[in-house]
Amino acid sequence: MIPESPPTDLIWKAQEVQSEELGKNRLTVLEHFAEAVAPLPPPDQQAVARVPRWRQLQGELGEGLLIAEDAQLQLLAGELEPHREPPPPKPGLFSAPASAPPPVIGSGLDYAAYTGQGRALGTPQRGHLLVERLSGRRALLIEASAFGLGLGRLRLSVPRPGADPGGCFTAPLALSGDALIALSVPCHPSEVQKISLKNGLLRLDPALVLAHTEGLGFRGSEGGRGTYYGEGQVWVAPSLDLRRAP
Repeated sequence: MIPESPPTDLIWKAQEVQSEELGKNRLTVLEHFAEAVAPLPPPDQQAVARVPRWRQLQGELGEGLLIAEDAQLQLLAGELEPHREPPPPKPGLFSAPASAPPPVIGSGLDYAAYTGQGRALGTPQRGHLLVERLSGRRALLIEASAFGLGLGRLRLSVPRPGADPGGCFTAPLALSGDALIALSVPCHPSEVQKISLKNGLLRLDPALVLAHTEGLGFRGSEGGRGTYYGEGQVWVAPSLDLRRAP
């Protein structure tokens, strides 16, 4: 017999499930889960469903920039200030050599950048999150809605026309620089496959592509599949049937 009022008193806890460090910056995925205060009855007598787990990004900035959508930030703590680009130096006969420009977000994008030292928490979400270190000369292309948070010398920009030859992304976004990034992914992070091409070929359904480096070529074919070629990297989800968060 199912009890009329099953115990529903829960304690929420959090644990780190992913973490990456780069210099003075650290990017972490926190997973929040609920535990019952009192022992639950046997499974066949439970009238309540399992409480879903929630995942949340935590960025700790020590140098460079923290970049995210303001609407996706739940908390800012410490000495974080909005980043403002300094005016370019005026050329002169005795002026110092120009240094590398500071990393900034590209024009036309609705993202906020912060500098200083502090901590930021993103809005909790049900889906999976992937934390990676971004490096290399070629930009990484993703779906704009998948970008969660970035730390370090990161630049976001609208890619040039034709940069996504397979048409994988509705609103492509290019990430470049030396930084930590977090992306929303439709599968467990351990299932994401990173396939490197060195003047080779990769044949697959473009719908499975989560990200790829700029500069790859693409040839379409029948049946919804196509072939990537050239030199670069493609991040792939396992299959459409597995692209669900638990």
